[in-house]
Parts: sequence; C-alpha cells; structure tokens
Amino acid sequence: MKIVKKIGSLMFAFLIVLSGVFAGGTGFFADSTVDTTKPVDFTIHKYKETDLTGLPGSMGDKLDLTGFPTLKPLENISFNIYKTNINFNAASAAELPEAATVLANPGTYGINLSSPSQTKTTNANGEAKYEVAAADQGIYLVTEVANPVVEDAEGIPFLISLPSTNKDGTDWNYDVHAYPKNKLKDGPNIKKEIETADVTNKGVNVGDDVKWRIISDIPEDLYYTDTNSQEIYAKKFEMVDVLSKGLSYKGVSFMVDGAAFTLTPTTDYTAVTTPQGVDTKLTFTLTKAGMKKVAKAGTASYPLFTLEVLTTVTADALTVDKIENKATLNYTNSIGVDFVANTDDSKVPGDPKDPVDPTKPTVPEVHTGSTGFVKLASGTSTALSNVKFAIADTESNAKAGKFVKKTAAGKTVFPGDTGYAAATDYIVESNATGQVIFEGLKYGNDNDSWETAKTTYYVVETKAKEGYQLLRNPIALEVSKNSDLAAKLQTNKVYNSKGFTLPKTGSAASIVLAAAGILTLTAAYIVFKKSRKEA
Repeated sequence: MKIVKKIGSLMFAFLIVLSGVFAGGTGFFADSTVDTTKPVDFTIHKYKETDLTGLPGSMGDKLDLTGFPTLKPLENISFNIYKTNINFNAASAAELPEAATVLANPGTYGINLSSPSQTKTTNANGEAKYEVAAADQGIYLVTEVANPVVEDAEGIPFLISLPSTNKDGTDWNYDVHAYPKNKLKDGPNIKKEIETADVTNKGVNVGDDVKWRIISDIPEDLYYTDTNSQEIYAKKFEMVDVLSKGLSYKGVSFMVDGAAFTLTPTTDYTAVTTPQGVDTKLTFTLTKAGMKKVAKAGTASYPLFTLEVLTTVTADALTVDKIENKATLNYTNSIGVDFVANTDDSKVPGDPKDPVDPTKPTVPEVHTGSTGFVKLASGTSTALSNVKFAIADTESNAKAGKFVKKTAAGKTVFPGDTGYAAATDYIVESNATGQVIFEGLKYGNDNDSWETAKTTYYVVETKAKEGYQLLRNPIALEVSKNSDLAAKLQTNKVYNSKGFTLPKTGSAASIVLAAAGILTLTAAYIVFKKSRKEA
C-alpha cells in the first residue's frame, strides 16, 4: 500500500511519499518488496521562490525543468537528515506522527538533534545530495539549518521514506528528490549623505574637500556561523559610485553603526577607479576578511556600514549648476541571490518602520555659485578695466578688510578657517569690457535647493582706475547658481566717478606760482626794512 503523508500547511507543489506495505503482504505492492541491499540517493533542490510559478509537483521523482530556463538555484542552504525509529512498514498514514511532533520529541523517535545522520549544503546547482547506505534505509526527519536570508521555510520540517514508492505506485524509488520552497528576505538598502547626517544638498567652494557617505544595511548573511559551525559568507558586496565631472577622487574611509572603523586595503577591501567618459567610476568591494570584520562589528539593532568617499571639487564645477552623486550596491547573498539597491530608491537602510522625509531628495548634490557686475565710468557706458576688487562673506568683514582668501593650493578660505592667515586675498580685476566675476563660491544653507538658494556677499574696491575715486562702501551682491551669471552681468552695473584734478609737481603753472610767491615775499621784506630805517 502506498502511504502518503503531507507535512505542514504549505508544502510546495509536491507530496512527500512515505512508503510501506501491509503486514499481511497484500495491497498495491503485494508483488513488490523493498530491496534492502540497495543504497538510496536523496537530493533536495532549492530554487528562488519567484521563479517557481508553473513548476509541476513532484511525488519524489526528479522533475524535468528544461522548460524553466530562468530558474535561479540557491546555494549554501543546509539540511540535516535524521534517521528515526518509526516503523518502516507502517500499515497506514495514520500510524505516522507529524514531523513537528518528531522534532519536538526527538528522544521518543530515536534521534539526537545535535547529531544528524547527515548534513549537506546545496551547491551552485541548488542541490544537496545524500547517499544513504542500504543498511540505513528507513523513515527520516528533514530539517533546514537556520539561515538568516530565509524568512520562511514552507513545509520544513518533513518526514520522508528512503526509499519511497515511485509516482505510479508500482515500485520502489531509490533516487528520491524533494523540492521544498523558501521565502527569502529582502536585500540591503542604501542611501547617500554629504558629510553630515541627513544632508543631501550642500553649497561648496571650488577646492573644497567633500566627503560623501554611502550608508548600507549590514545584511545578516554578510558573514555568519551556522548551527553546524560552518562559516558562511555573502558572494559579493560591491558599491559603485560614479563621481561626476567636477569631483576628483581622493580616498575612502569607513564607519560601522556611526563610529569610525578601520579596514585594511587589499586584505579587507579593494577600491578601484576607472574613467567613464568625463566621470570617474569608483568600485569598492569587500573581501571575505572585510565581510567578516564588518559583520562582527555591527551590533546595533539595525546595523549599518558607511563608505565615506573623499573628493575635491574642481574648476569643472563652474560649468554646471549642480553635481549629483548617485551610488549603487550590488549584493549577492550567501545563497547566490542578487540584489541591486540605488541611492534614489524609495527604501532606505535601517529600521524599516522609519518614515522617509519626502522633502529631502534621495539623490544628493553639491553646488557652487558665482556673481558679477560690470564696472563703468559714472554717467557713461564706458567700461573701466584694471580695477581691483576683493570679496567678503559679511558686511562687517568687508569693512574690516577680512576678505575671502585663496590658499597656495587654490582652496577658498574664510575668516576663522584653517590656513586663513597664510592665504592671499581673492582679488578680481575688471577686464577690458569692465566685467568683474567672482566664481566657485558656496551659497545657501544645508539642504537648500540649488535652484533657489542665494547668499549675499560684499565686494570692496581695493584699487581704482587712475583718475577715479575708490568706492566708499562695500557692494552687496548675491551668489547663486552659475547659470544666473549672464543675467547678473546684464543688470549689475557699478559706476565710478572721477577724482579731483590737482596740479602735478614740476609743472609750468607751479613754477610760475612759486616765482610769484618768492617775488611777493622779497618785496614785502624790502618794504619792511625800509620802514624800520625811516623810523
């Protein structure tokens, strides 16, 4: 008689066949007995859940999967099998206990859960293969070794007879196959910030160093030790960051759960840059040693790994209004399932219950701005060239002569910044058409939109054109996005008046005046002497 036992509430599309014969020798297998000298091959197959639609059921036989070319095998999923003392020749299904009952009462059924009969792990083909010796034929309990990527193992545990009856119920099957289903957890998410938590828009100066933070969940299976003390690693943890034109790569640093963390180049990670048109592609990859370090360091409820990418803003930033910086995480988990997460995805790392602030963009950017005007002679449209100006970030600094400066390396510094004392004033001289342009300056507050943000700077004339007076007061000018500059040059006009014209030393007029003065003094002296004699 064929004894069929469905284990669990949601077995995947196949029935585990538990075979036996009536004690009296009658039934479907009256003419067929188990060959107790024959070993049994038992194979468990694991495939990605989303690929299983339409897969036919199995009665312990091997399925023909040639019509399912996209099936994704899952490797590194381990199963334990335990030989029980359950009567191999059970008369009916009713005589068989539930698998959960066996698992809960292992001693009653002759098994030791800490000592499985065999443990096998699925290979690259998603197959865990067991060879059961002829002497070990019997009823087996099958359990799945706890795996952090598996959210739910449907139909696990289960009981199976090795050997089993074939699907036609006419003979014994010594090559048994099972296809249990797993529901897998989602992969990690990432987000990106600029230097400070939750900052995704930032004004910068050309020459500034900018640190981009790529923050990822630390997946549970990045590295772990399973219940059989086997070390398990993810297949790939790779972050790709395309640095746009206007950013120059300097290096990387790391944090785990918000604290600085050390990884060793080559041993723990690789960071490779390659040209990609006008951009630079950074590919960061954790090695197995790095995965282990990061996984063991993450102790928060929702552990996070941060890759900090240090860049310098270059003069190429002057040609655009903003520099966006996206990143991608390519993660292949320990069982071979690929996940791709982008910084502009709606999901973010950390506690999945945390809301996403819709007012903040998920693609971070930095922006640098410019301002300018045209210098003209008062009351005319005559351009004044070679007039020099400095710029300050506040009116009080402008009046005090504390101007924005440039270091020898071209970095823009402000009063109070490191290196300010040794730097040189940022001076711009009007060109032949009178244009004065200050560029590469930060504007706006953190998280202000690059499109609408503005910051007022103050320009001071430090050297007037010959024959013209210096401006008495600082000029207030708005720094905003670079594409506004053309309009500013059209509307911002600064006029200079001519100064007083004084006689030059050594001119003919001065000589005449001097001579007249001498003659006058001489005459006065003579009159004075004559008057004294007459007295």
